[in-house]
Amino acid sequence: MEQANSSFNLQATYRYLLVFLSLCFVMVFIRTAWISDDAAITFRSVLNFVHGYGAVYNVGERAQAYTHPLWFMIVSAVTWLIGNVFYAAYIVAFTCLAAAMYIWAKKVAKSTEWLLIGFVTLLFSKSFTDYATSGLENPLSALLVATFIWQAFSCQDAIKQYFRLALLTGLMFLTRPDLILVALPLLAYKAFQLRQPISVIKWSLLAGIPVFTWILISLFYYGFPLPNTAYAKLGMGIAGGELAMQGFQYYLDSINRDPLTLIVIAFALVTTFMSKQTISRLIALGVALYLLYIIKIGGDFMSGRFFAVPLFTCCILLSLQGRLPVAATGVFAAAAASIGFASPSTPIMSDSSYHNVEIAKSGIADERGFYYQKYGLLSGDRQRYLDLPEWRLSNPEKGPTYVKSTCGQLGYKGMYAGPDLHNIDICALADPLLARMPAKYKKKWRIGHYMRPVPKGYQQAVFEGSEKLADENLGEFYQHLSVITKGDLWSGQRFKTILAMNFGQYNDLVDFEYYRTGPRQQAELGQLAVIKNNGARWNELGNVILEERKPLSIALPSAPTQVRQIDLSLDNNDVYGVSLWQNDEKLWERKIHPDRKKRHGLKRHYLGLPKNIPLERVNTIKIEVLEGDGAQSLGHLVLN
Repeated sequence: MEQANSSFNLQATYRYLLVFLSLCFVMVFIRTAWISDDAAITFRSVLNFVHGYGAVYNVGERAQAYTHPLWFMIVSAVTWLIGNVFYAAYIVAFTCLAAAMYIWAKKVAKSTEWLLIGFVTLLFSKSFTDYATSGLENPLSALLVATFIWQAFSCQDAIKQYFRLALLTGLMFLTRPDLILVALPLLAYKAFQLRQPISVIKWSLLAGIPVFTWILISLFYYGFPLPNTAYAKLGMGIAGGELAMQGFQYYLDSINRDPLTLIVIAFALVTTFMSKQTISRLIALGVALYLLYIIKIGGDFMSGRFFAVPLFTCCILLSLQGRLPVAATGVFAAAAASIGFASPSTPIMSDSSYHNVEIAKSGIADERGFYYQKYGLLSGDRQRYLDLPEWRLSNPEKGPTYVKSTCGQLGYKGMYAGPDLHNIDICALADPLLARMPAKYKKKWRIGHYMRPVPKGYQQAVFEGSEKLADENLGEFYQHLSVITKGDLWSGQRFKTILAMNFGQYNDLVDFEYYRTGPRQQAELGQLAVIKNNGARWNELGNVILEERKPLSIALPSAPTQVRQIDLSLDNNDVYGVSLWQNDEKLWERKIHPDRKKRHGLKRHYLGLPKNIPLERVNTIKIEVLEGDGAQSLGHLVLN
């Protein structure tokens, strides 16, 4: 009897602690509440939408500048009801988080002890608390993940369970497309368990109705199945290896600023994989896939943003494990709190003075610290939430009346300028033309800020038409694109252009190499005929100085059908690529590495050509610096 009373008292104590921690979280939510500039990009689209100008960033140009249509629609609905987009975002965020916590505590958690530790972890996690608000979709993502795990463990008919899980996976896609990685392993397992392929297909199609509907709406309205932001990031032209290295930097940044988050994620994944719970292990596999995906895409410029939902998922996974003794519960909770307190910017200590505008060498920033003083709920500048201009066009028939170009603070600059501004987004998130052009090559680029070169005449072309672009081919591409983004929605020509554009029919009109690296380096074969021997100076008169990422093109006067060898000299300290081309088709390539025994000056190379090269088709030789020290050159090139 005494043991039962003791157990009852312990559980009652835990419940009181959970209530206390929940109230603490509400306090931290209010103290850290802020709105990011990325959210403000969405908010400008929300304001245009609720005022009848369409779900667009720039009035009169249909481009989807947000990645989270479900979040966009919910925030739009609440904005329409209360009239203020900032407070609408806070209300939606708080409601989603409260619902997610309730589902976790009441419907999912099997261990009150681990639930208690999870609450402490989230309270001290900078990643989670920073993006509990921010105006971004993280709170809705957390709610969908909690509901997904609840349904995964609920006892119900297998077909109904699969349908609900598939439906929730689709809603995750509409909230943040890459979030489905967390759900896919378990969903695939449940489909396999059914062993009814026809039923799986049928219920998958039914569950996918929201996704299919949105894709069709997106194709019809915007002209493309994916958001404009996706095209901006797919075509940036940065090598996968460079992105992966930046992804590792994103992890190191989190270890530096918020070590608790990655420690708990790693601990939860290891202990879950060691358990015998198949469902938990499959969800953990989904989290692991998402973490690898973060590395692949290079992370983000917002410190910790992409770790918030994995952390929340891992805290739920821990609560599915067995109960803990009181002492162990206290040790784990105290360890989480201690690591959180030891972090440089523990959220529980954050107040209205919070400020950090430093951008690390990795390009990653404490985004809340950057914007909190201007756009934090408790900062001294709260009037900014009410100072938006009257949202109406000064000339409704004409549309926007002036144009500017920007990349940084695209959201807030757009919001406070009102709908009369047409903002050319140099980072291409909101610009349909620049999103389909490569990012300008920079050796030191910043993640999430892939700046495009603004084509000559583009500002005039926005209002006056594609003929204002100096590049005629790009002008033709923009003309086709404008039919999609500015033309009559129901035009038959527009539907044909949408089909052609999505199948890449006009891609050749964009000179990727030119806009990536600038004007090409060119030389004639005759000017390279003077032989330069080993040891000649790299910058000797007559040498062609080569720039990194800007290939030198050597046009051939005729096809080199009798040539069997290329004789050339290159500065020895660098790595080069030598290739043969027919117009835009590469026919052969050879990489040349430095001779480590020889350090200075030019090095002569003799490149034999394989017999299987169709030399009758070759019309160009290209020399490209693959890895350079800033002093690269070509001395001579002779065909033998």
